[in-house]
Amino acid sequence: MDDDTPTATVYVNNINEKVRGEKLMHGLKQVFTPIGKVSKIHTRKSLKLRGQAFIVYDRVVDAQTAVTKLQGFSFYGKPLRLAFAHDPSDLTLKAREEVPERRPAHPKKGMVAVKLEKVGSSGSRAVPKATPVAQPFVPQAAFGAPPPPPPMPPGHVNGAVMPPAALPPALPHSVLFCEGLPVEATEEMLSTLFMQYAGFKGVRMVRARACAFVDFGSEQEATTALHGLAGFKLTEEFALNIAYARQ
Repeated sequence: MDDDTPTATVYVNNINEKVRGEKLMHGLKQVFTPIGKVSKIHTRKSLKLRGQAFIVYDRVVDAQTAVTKLQGFSFYGKPLRLAFAHDPSDLTLKAREEVPERRPAHPKKGMVAVKLEKVGSSGSRAVPKATPVAQPFVPQAAFGAPPPPPPMPPGHVNGAVMPPAALPPALPHSVLFCEGLPVEATEEMLSTLFMQYAGFKGVRMVRARACAFVDFGSEQEATTALHGLAGFKLTEEFALNIAYARQ
């Protein structure tokens, strides 16, 4: 396979090695699944191979989108480095009804192989040979950043202060409202999350109130995005709080 040919498998490295197990798997799912259907996520557990993972998408186009848009994405304080795996995964070959012509790079079934190149004359160290990609997308918001600021002050109704819990829920429509956003959140970061859903039009940030409005083409499209991203963790401490905007 040509080195520049994209595959449905994304190789990820520079992952924060302090994040492991279920916490790591959960975080990777939250970052990569909004882009497209993920068949499998492989993480490396051995001490020497920590900080690496393979994300296997059903479609090559979704893998291309992930490499382009999540290149440099801050994940628990470290920018992710992404490249295409040079060989398709066993899952991808099985979907094409093809027989793999190689042995897995790891004793565990289904582990994806990547081509390695020697570093230095001794050849004692090997690193994945990454495929160059276009200009990296580096959002300012960080996954796993410091805790968010205190919540917004209570609402006001007819001049009287009213606790948020007492306010009636807004009726469904095509505009969503995100409140209590952390200081690291940017319009670019929110756009990256919501643009995966059909009908997305744009984001309007209100920094003075730590909130944002997200516009969709219809009520149904806004509802799909609300259900898909409700509770999504922008940072280790902050879960996205989404509701319908008040008309």
